[in-house]
Parts: sequence; C-alpha cells; structure tokens
Amino acid sequence: MHKWKLFKKSAALVLSSAVIASGVPVTAMASEAEVFSDVSEETQGETAQEEGENENQESVSQGQPEVGEADIQSEEPEESDAEAIQEEVAEISAEEIQQEEEPQIQDDTEEVFGDGEAFMAEAGEVLQDASEITVAGVKYLWSMQPAEGYTQIGTTGVYVKVADGQTALSGKLYGTTTLSYSEFYAGDTTQESYDAITSATTSKNQIFANEDSTEVTSSGYQIQGVKNVSVAVDAETYVDAQALKAASKLPREGVYTEAADITLNEAPSQETGQYKTLNTDGTYSATKFDVKATVTDASAQIQAPSIWGDYMLVVKEAGTKYLRNSRQGDFAVGGNTLGVILETASGKKVGLRHTYEIWVQPYELAFSAGSGLIGEKISKVTYITPDGSYVYEFGDKAPLVKKQPEAGMKVQAAFVKENTTQVKVDGLDKYENPKVSVYYTTGSGHGKKTTYVVDHAVAENGVVTFDSSVSRAGDEIYTVMISSDNYVDMKKNITLTGQPITVSNVSYYWVKGAVDGYTQIPGTDIYYKVANGHQALTGTLYGTASLSYEEFYAGDATSRKYDSVTSATTRKSTVFGNADVQNLTENGYEIAGVKKVNVATDAKTYVEAQILSEAGELPESGVYTEAAGITLGRTPTVEPGQYKTLNTDGTYSATKFNVKATVTDAEATLKTSSRWGDYEIDVKETSTKYLRNTKSDSDFAVNSGIQGMILETTDGGKYGMRHMNEMWLKVYKVAFAKDTGLEGKTVNKITYIMADGAYVYEFADGIYVKPQATEEMAVSPEFTDSTHVKLANLDKYKNPKVSVFYTTGVGHASETTYLVQDAVTTDGVVALDSTVARPENETYTVRVSSDGHADVSVQLVYGTIAFKENSGVLYIGSSRQLEAAGENCKDVTYASDNETVASVDENGKVTAKAAGTAVITATSAAGKTAQYKLTVKTPSVKLNASAKTLYVKGSPATVTLKATTAGVTGKVTYTSSKPSVVAVAANGKVTAKAAGTAVITAKCGNYKATCKITVKKPSVKASASAKTVFVGGTSQIKVKKTGVSGKVTYTSSNKSVAVVSAGGKVTAKKAGTATITVKCGSYKATCRITVKKGSLKITSKTAVSVKAKKTTAIKAVATSKAKITYRSSNTKVATVSSKGVVKGVKKGKAVIYVSSNGITKKVTVTVK
Repeated sequence: MHKWKLFKKSAALVLSSAVIASGVPVTAMASEAEVFSDVSEETQGETAQEEGENENQESVSQGQPEVGEADIQSEEPEESDAEAIQEEVAEISAEEIQQEEEPQIQDDTEEVFGDGEAFMAEAGEVLQDASEITVAGVKYLWSMQPAEGYTQIGTTGVYVKVADGQTALSGKLYGTTTLSYSEFYAGDTTQESYDAITSATTSKNQIFANEDSTEVTSSGYQIQGVKNVSVAVDAETYVDAQALKAASKLPREGVYTEAADITLNEAPSQETGQYKTLNTDGTYSATKFDVKATVTDASAQIQAPSIWGDYMLVVKEAGTKYLRNSRQGDFAVGGNTLGVILETASGKKVGLRHTYEIWVQPYELAFSAGSGLIGEKISKVTYITPDGSYVYEFGDKAPLVKKQPEAGMKVQAAFVKENTTQVKVDGLDKYENPKVSVYYTTGSGHGKKTTYVVDHAVAENGVVTFDSSVSRAGDEIYTVMISSDNYVDMKKNITLTGQPITVSNVSYYWVKGAVDGYTQIPGTDIYYKVANGHQALTGTLYGTASLSYEEFYAGDATSRKYDSVTSATTRKSTVFGNADVQNLTENGYEIAGVKKVNVATDAKTYVEAQILSEAGELPESGVYTEAAGITLGRTPTVEPGQYKTLNTDGTYSATKFNVKATVTDAEATLKTSSRWGDYEIDVKETSTKYLRNTKSDSDFAVNSGIQGMILETTDGGKYGMRHMNEMWLKVYKVAFAKDTGLEGKTVNKITYIMADGAYVYEFADGIYVKPQATEEMAVSPEFTDSTHVKLANLDKYKNPKVSVFYTTGVGHASETTYLVQDAVTTDGVVALDSTVARPENETYTVRVSSDGHADVSVQLVYGTIAFKENSGVLYIGSSRQLEAAGENCKDVTYASDNETVASVDENGKVTAKAAGTAVITATSAAGKTAQYKLTVKTPSVKLNASAKTLYVKGSPATVTLKATTAGVTGKVTYTSSKPSVVAVAANGKVTAKAAGTAVITAKCGNYKATCKITVKKPSVKASASAKTVFVGGTSQIKVKKTGVSGKVTYTSSNKSVAVVSAGGKVTAKKAGTATITVKCGSYKATCRITVKKGSLKITSKTAVSVKAKKTTAIKAVATSKAKITYRSSNTKVATVSSKGVVKGVKKGKAVIYVSSNGITKKVTVTVK
C-alpha cells in the first residue's frame, strides 16, 4: 500500500466527475503507475518553512511530498497461539512478501489522467478489484482502497460497505466459539489466570465433548480450554472481522481476532438462553447464566487425600438426578460439561478444568492444595453445560477444606507393648478435636471392604482399644487414621504379625512398631522375633557375594584405587566366570567387580538385613545393605578354605587366603610395548602348569574363573588387577597402564586368586618396570621423504634404537614386517629399506627402545595432501569445486568448520550460505589434512556516490553515476523515483529537471544501490561589508554563487553617489543612495548602499605653538565614530602621531591636516 499524492484542484474535479459518471461504487482508484492522496499536515508545514527560507529569492519550483512505501511491521507470534500462526502464514501471499518498486508520481494532472475516457477506463478497471463476503445472508463489499460509500475499519486500510439492496446487520449476533479457561471463566470467578493442562489419562479426556484438546502425545493430551461456548458479538464488529479475515489483515489479537473465530448459529439474531458477550477490547464478559435448576437438598463431603488430587469434593444428590454417576441413564450433567465453578462462603469463586479437576462422573471434583481453597467452606457448586447451568447449594452443611499436614508431620502409632488390642498414637495435641480410627481392608475394586476395629474414637492418653466384637485382620495389618477439624485425614499402616521370613530354615516374624517380645533392629522402627519352635541363628554364616574391586582387594592390595571397567570385547568379558559383568552399553559390558566371592557374616546381622529388605526399610549403604546382598551356601555354617569377613561398619576384611601352591622357578619378562597396555608381564612356567596359556581351561588350576591378581613390589606395594583391563583369559599374561602405580618399581611376587585358593609366584631377581617417557621426551616422528624418518629428543634416551614396521592380519595370523629394526639414527634420522614392500595404506609404527625407559611407539602415516590454493572468496549462493591431491591421498573427505557460512559435499563442492569465514578441511585416508580458508561475502551493487546536488540549468546540472557489482551478474539498470525532478539515462547519467529530491536506484539482479539527488535552482547572492558609508568611505561587496559559473560584474545605479570597482569595492562620493547590482550569467543580486555626509570638528585651538622636542595634542571629533587621520605638511618642523599628538622638531611653521568622513581641517603649528 502507498501514501496518496496530492494533485491539483482541476484533477480532483475530473476525478469527482468520473466517479459520478461511472454509476458504480468506487472501492479504489489507483494504477500501477500513479497513486493519489491528500498532503499531510507535516508536508504542508515543511513546504511553508521552505518558502520562508527562500523569501526575497526567486522561486525554483513548488515542493512535492515524497512518495514511499508504507511501513509493514512484522511481529513475532506468541508461542501459545499455534493455530493463529498457521493461519497468518497461510494468508500471506507471494505478492505481499515481494518488495514493491516505489511507484512513479507525476506532477502534472494532465500526465496522470490524459483525456477523460482514458481515466474512466482506468477507474472501471480498479472497481473490478472489489471483493464480497456474506454474513448471516447479508452481502457486503470490501476493498483495500477508499471509495464513496465505504467505511474504513479502524486504521487497517480495509474498507467495507453493505451491498446495494441489502440491509446491514445490527444489534447482537449469537454463535459459539472456543475459549481458553481464562476467557471462559472471565467475570465469573475470582481467579486471574488458568494454565493449559496435559492429561496423561489419554482415554478419558476424549469423553468430554466440549473440551478443547490437542492430538495425543507421549505425555497425553494438551487441554487448552473450552469449545462450543455460546457467545454474543456486536453485528458490525463481526462483519468487520470477517472482512479483515478475507483481506488477510486480521490483527494478531484483539476484538476482531476473537470475533473472526465465532461460528454463528443458524438463527444468529435469536438470543440464546446462556452466553458470554465479546467486549470491545477483545475480552469476554461474565456469563449470562440460564439456571435450569437450583438444588438445595444435596450433600457434599471432601475426601483428602484423593487418588485424583490433594482434595476431592463428592456431591451426593437426594431428590434429584442431574449428575452422571453411572454408565447408563440420561443425565443433564456429564460428558457435556463446559465448566464447574466452586463458590465459598467468603465469596471466593474458583473455576475447574477438564480431566485435571472435572471428571466424566461430575459428582466427583478434584482440586489441589494450591487452588486457594484451603480454610474455605464450599457453599455452592455451579455446573455449566451448553443447555444451561445447574446450581447446588449446601447452606450450613458446606464442607470445610482442611489444611494439609505441615512439613515433617506424620502419624506416630504402634501397638501398645504386651497388648495386641490397643494402639497408642503420639502427637495428637497438634490436632483440633482429634478422632482415631483403626481399620483394615479386604478385597479390591467394587468388592473392597473396610472393617473398623476402632471407629472415630477419642483417644485416652493417646490410646484406643479395639472393639472385641469385630473380627481382627487375618494378616494383622491395620491402618491408623487421625481425623480432626483442622487437618485432612492422616494415615499410617501398622503390623502386629505378618507372614514370617525364613533364613537358613529358621523363621522370623517382624512388625513395624514396638511389640512385647520383639527385638528392635537398631536405628529402625522394625521389631522381630524368632518363630515359636525355632532356634535363632548365632555365630558366623558363610556365603558368596558380588564385590566391587575396592571391596575385593580391601586389606590385600591397597596401593591403588579401583574403578569399574568397561570392556569393548563383549564376548570375552562374559567368559570370565567370576567377573561381575553388568549392563551392556554402547562401549561394551560394564564390569563392576568380582562375583561369587566367599564371605563370612555375623548371623544376627544377616537375619536383620533380610528382615529390613523384606520390610522395604533397607538403608542405602552400610553393613545391612552389604549383608542383604550375601547368598548363603547349602551349608552356611561350614567355614570355607578362603574368604573375606564383613565388618560391622559395612567394609570387608583382608582375605583369609588358602594358598594352594607357591612357585619359585617360573620366569617373567616385561614388555613395554603391548597392544593390551603400557606394560605387559608374561610368566613362563618351568616345572609347574597352573596358569592357563591355551584356549581351554582344562588342566589349568588358574583359568577363566580367576577372581583377582595381586602384583607385589620390593617396596611392599600391592596392586590388584581387574578383568579385561589388566587380566586376560590367558592368565600368564597381565597388562597394565602407566597410571597403575607400578612404574619405576620392581615386581617380585604375583598372587593369582581363585575361588577356592591362591597360587603365589615369586621372582628372586624381580621384574623392573621401566618408567614411561615424559612429554618432554616426545620423539615426534615424521617423514622427511618417502624413505627417511626423522625423530626428535633422542638425546634424552639412553642407547636409543629405532624400529619402523607394520602389522598385517590379526591374532595368530598377524605378521610384522620391518622396514628398519633396532637401528641407530644419524642426526636423528633413520633410513628405511626401500626393497621391503610397503603397506597399501602407508601406516607404520615407529618404536624407540632404550635402556632407561619403556618403549615408545607412535603411529605414523606417510602421505601428503594439499589444495591448489589455500584461500578464496565466494559470494552467497555461489559454489566452487575444491580438489585436494597428494601422495597416498586416497578417499579424501571434506568438512566445514562453519556450516552456517559454507557447506561442502562429499566431493569437495563448496556452497556459500552466509557472510563470514569457514575453513574447509580435507582429510585423506592416511590421516593427512589440508585446509582451505573461504571468505563468503554478500553480493552487492554500489554506486560511486550516495548523494549529489544538481542545479537546474546551472552548474553542475548533470552527474554520471557509475555502479560496481560484486558477486552479481547481469545488466545494471537505473531508475529515478521522480523523473520530473531528475532523469537518468541507461548509462547512469543523471540530469536535473526541476527543484526537488529524487532517488536514483541502480539494480542488478536482486541487489540494488541508491543515490539521493537534490536539485536546486541556481542563484547569486550579494552582501555589503557596510550598507551605510560616509562620503569618502568604502564598502566591499561579497558575492555567493550557487550553481552558477562565470565572471561576476558590478554596476552602480548612481555613480555620483557611489562607484564600484571591478573587484566589488564601493567608494562613497556624496550623500544619497545607490544600488549595486551583481550579475553572473543570467543571475543577479543587488545591495543597497546609503552614503551619508560626515562631520569633523576641531575642539582644540586651530593655531598652536610648541617648543622643539616638546609635544602638544590636537583634539578632534568626527561623526559616527569614523576614523580620524592626521598629516603634517612639514615633518622637518613638526610631526604628528595617528592620535593627533604633535611634536616639535625645529623652529618654523607647519600645517597639520585633520581628515575624517571626506572632510579636512587645518591646524597651524609654530615651533619655537
């Protein structure tokens, strides 16, 4: 849409005549080339100001208001209004998205209209754009332009009128709509806001016919509010909303948006019994209720807590049957419920929501502690249905919403000692009028039955007694309930005796709470006793348990910390019979420790742990938690040969080892380069054969059932090993990392731990674990060419030897090929054997062996890779094919470090996306990389000037604009926003036509640049340094030329009064006035000079005498403070200063001439 251009009065008359002559309603009158409107007050003010500034100067042209595009603001949609967002997006047309070129505005009405017929044809063409809508059978026309008979809707730019022959709708219209809970309860409750809710009970909420719910998600249905709500709306507002909707100009919120969503009834003018009214500000009024029935004989009670919420209000009807309470029957209030309002005696009103508080059986209403109803009496319930409302009033029987228990508040109850028919309840002083009940339940569902052995009794000293006439619970499990006036009912389950648990064929009974004859488990409220006829377990029991590595090595190997390990070798880890293998993760199995470890525990502790586990009271850690995890053997009282003991603090003792053999003749070697770890010790037996060294466990005492291994050093350190991370199925090998703590130490003993005993290997000479090289000793190998490898820091090693090799195959089929082995370098360089076949992928291992440190092995790949260029520039939307090449440069992959700026495909084709920089990295299969730095720029069109000033028929009158493009291809076109002000040629030459401003646009493709051209009328201005001059005085004329070039000439209108030189200097001749005319080309300016006659008066004597070398002063007064000059006729006799001081020189006479304003006076001086 565009601002309208003011055109001349004659054009307005033509337009009016055309409208009258057409005989049809006019919705708009505009073409793609011309748009008209009234001049704004702001533009008129600017024109007036401009005229004031140009006063006494020749007018150039009349100012014209500039025409531009109307601003279109786009606001972010609110997240909660998803449907409105979709409609808004769907209604935006392609034409609205595209930028429109600013229309050219013509100054002359004759150019706009041409002849009358052409104008009428154009007007008729515009009228065809009018659209129509039908509302409640009445047809309306709407347009995007103003026209006779049309009324604008607010300031939207949409105009509407009722069609000819139709009668406009008036008054109120009635229909239905969907409202949020806040809108639905507006004016009816005292709550301010309602949140949408999510129902995880996805099947129930569909039964509510009038709830506004979304599609089901993993969390259930999202319930937004209420649908099918009867509403009233002003007819004119509704019509305007439909017109705005049709014009895609519906605002994001407000009365029109709300009205547009209303669906009118079949008879929309007929008032419904119950409805809400849409207000002019877009909100809704309180409901005009249609009360179908007011029930006063129903009762209500509050259940708390409830499975549906903190509270549940249960309404029981007596003489009526409106509320649905079964699956059969016709009920007025059921799945059709629109809403429910709870009203309290104090006047508070709270609205309820579907599923969350309102259920399909509406006599049950749930609400939370945060609803604001605590401490209130619910005196009234209003059920709102589409047909009307049903009100239930409870009068003086209104139920009270009691308080929830305070933090830490709980029922403290237990059977009285030595009495199985009395229960003692502590802390009753916190309750107002407390009543105690004790009951038990049998059955479930509809067959569930509650039997009270104590029914709402007043406790005496906190004690209540069972009703002996009531049967006791079969399992002796009861619920103690405290009812009071101030708190909701509070409950706790207590047990006298239940089903016994059996530990090693001995049965025990347990209860919660103290009972005579029962023993308390320390730190708990659990009591137990051995069953009649059974003997309590005593002493020590033995079994097995799964222990963490920390627990397993407790007391035996304390020189390191132990973490559970993760084995990527998922098959092998499960082969270890005694590894505690747990969850399978993406990295393999997690090995938490050792299982089937023989352990000993105190019998009493073990029994109490089993009872706590049965009661669900087992602590998170400690001795009971550990004991509960022990599995007793078939003969739990028989001591095994080897075991660990569970201490009273929940830790484990050192192992009581059963040493099966001690071996002293085995040999051990250390490898400091192993694929299993930083170090590897291989044990080779001589006379024994205990350690498994084949694929089978058979004939080996130490095999895959190994539980642990301890490496002992000469300094007394003991280091436990873990499955898969350090221990392997071939148990004669043990690998470990440098952080195990063995680095730099000597291993002299290895203990292999099996479930039934231990095997100890002693090494008299010990196994020295060489320290690892430090970071400062990094060898950093690199190829200097295809047959030489250079290494660094070899001077830091003792007797270093270098090997370069590669390995093919796996396992027993693996084969190592050396290109150089244990070679001494020359200046850190080793030469490779060029006759040895090289691997296809050119991947090698470089190993440095030395006397003082562990072997250092580094992977090294031979190959090169490079881009032809290291950097480049692309413009957004363009692409470029990159190619990286080199030796052993195979299977190159490409990646961008900034995908938002530039992406690259698998073949190296780069596509620029946004301005910025991105680094494209090419990586070969050999692991070599090359980088290409790409700078992405935004395509642009630029002009050599952003603003210029030209002069009509002046200098300069033209300028040539030159456009430069970057990242844009195609021809550059130039256009003027106001050809009447400036014209532009195809080559960019701009010519001034009339005073004003215009914008020159240079466009290439989708990109453009602009230059603002200001056109002025040439002018000459003149000013005088003094407009009033005394006879004999001078004044200088100053000339200011604007847009004018050439010689300036000066003339005087009255040379007898004042003359002017070629340089503009004016000399006053006699009193009077003269006009000085300044002319340059065809432009001129004038200055008026007034010449006045001056005066001069000698106030001192006109004849004075003075002695030689003495002075005397002449005093003179001139008019207008003009300058007075003094001159001596004979300076050899007397001199005079500029201030009239006369000094005698020698004897004689001289005349002092005093001049000012063209007047000269004489003073005679005699020097004596």
